[in-house]
Amino acid sequence: MINNKHLMSLAATFVLVLSSFTTSAQYKGVVMDAADNSPLPGAVVNAGQQSAMTDMDGRWSLDVSKGTQVFISFVGYESKSITLSDNKQIITKLSYDQASSTLDEVVVVGYGVQKKSNVTGAISSVKSEDLEDLQLPRIETALQGRTSGVSVVQSSGQPGSGSVIRIRGTSSINGSDPLYVVDGVIIGGGIDFLNPGDIETIEVLKDAASAAIYGARGANGVIIVTTKNGSKVRGMEVKVSSYTGVQNPWKKIPVLNATEYATLMNEMSAAAGQPKIYNNVAQYG
Repeated sequence: MINNKHLMSLAATFVLVLSSFTTSAQYKGVVMDAADNSPLPGAVVNAGQQSAMTDMDGRWSLDVSKGTQVFISFVGYESKSITLSDNKQIITKLSYDQASSTLDEVVVVGYGVQKKSNVTGAISSVKSEDLEDLQLPRIETALQGRTSGVSVVQSSGQPGSGSVIRIRGTSSINGSDPLYVVDGVIIGGGIDFLNPGDIETIEVLKDAASAAIYGARGANGVIIVTTKNGSKVRGMEVKVSSYTGVQNPWKKIPVLNATEYATLMNEMSAAAGQPKIYNNVAQYG
């Protein structure tokens, strides 16, 4: 009788253990791009407390039970949720997320480029499209009023004179000029030699975080200029632009000639009780 009870207990235990094993099974799948059926390596497959990542061929495997909700995601693609059934081989196709493309605009940071959505530093950008309808005698004037925290002041009243650029004010009494980088090359003395029509983008790095790659030389800010280059996508384009200006003084002050000046000086000398300074005034006429 005891032996029969032991046998029945063992049988019941075996059935319970067997049933626990049969509740889970190995599911395998592959994650592909819906556009061209190419594999997506690095996609995340999440099934409750278990998760897996696809390999170079886009394949994954998990030991889960039937009816489990599986969430599949990949950066830049729309996520998808599926419920596991009797089919142990699962093919999942993810579509490109169009909403993420709005954050794909890139800006120049240091020696490379970065998505604008990932930039945490203070960076202002001026593109060639912003300058096409403007007549700019000098490239520095392109920054005036278009980049916050940047001051552009003409150094003198002489027409065509250079400009003084300050990024977030004057930082040092020894020198507050920003660092200029043109197509990856550090330039000294400003960028007044550049033709405004050759400019593709101008990036202004204003804080320490964005300009840290340049070290102490970028303490006053960095102005990065990228010039235009050829494009294989479009055919040859020829653009011609011209600029003509007339310079006249707004108020012309009349002055004395030599004879009038000599006569005036003699009159001043006589009024002061002094002898004449110029004896023959006519010789200066």
